[in-house]
Amino acid sequence: QQIRLGNLVRMGDTLLAVEDGQRLVGLDAAKGTPRWEIAGDGTWVLELLGSIDGTLAITRTHGPLGSGLRVYDVAQGSEIWRDNGNGGQRPGAMARPGGGSALSRIAVGDSTLYSFRTTAGRAEIWAQDLRSGKKSWSWRLPAGSRATQAIETPTSILIPRSGVIGRRATLSVLTRGGKLVSNVPVVGRRLLGLGAVPVAGVLVVSTDRGIMCFSGHDRDGLARETVDLARTLEKDPSNDGLRIRLSQRLE
Repeated sequence: QQIRLGNLVRMGDTLLAVEDGQRLVGLDAAKGTPRWEIAGDGTWVLELLGSIDGTLAITRTHGPLGSGLRVYDVAQGSEIWRDNGNGGQRPGAMARPGGGSALSRIAVGDSTLYSFRTTAGRAEIWAQDLRSGKKSWSWRLPAGSRATQAIETPTSILIPRSGVIGRRATLSVLTRGGKLVSNVPVVGRRLLGLGAVPVAGVLVVSTDRGIMCFSGHDRDGLARETVDLARTLEKDPSNDGLRIRLSQRLE
């Protein structure tokens, strides 16, 4: 029997793949032998991402219940939580009533999962705890814009937005808690290619009118956060998530 594999993502010594568009499988990256498989339930996997620490797999899906996302433990091959548009839920929990939001894209931060949604006709971004699915905050995009990327910096979240209906592209700067700090105008209306890419402390933005580069940071805020992370890590040295966040701020 011929099987189609797609959405390949390597997580340490495990290779993640999607069989026939629906079944998530974990393979031994060196041998190609199966380690585990998540049986399909009629839901299509549209996107597959991995967490920064290599322990979680995140899929964006579409099925009988509409669009959604699911988060899996890579080592065990087990589902941790899912969101069908009404917020994170543990496996087997009763579906929440009411119409949910339609998910169009996901992005993974160091400990946060960002999802781009449409709720009641308006585009918004949700931030959820990557391991529990608990909603931390949401931000509604201004009318006449759309976004598909959330880029973390030590002190902020950057949201590159394409303009629609004659509006220009914009770079929105949010706090780590989801509060708008500023909107930075970008030359052009549409993001092209990879959109925005962080490189060596500089954000490179590609639009239909050319390329722009942005750089800047809060030195005092970064110093305070770095010291706080170092002290917390000293108390909990086995916390890989804290170690990754501290290393990013020291770069």
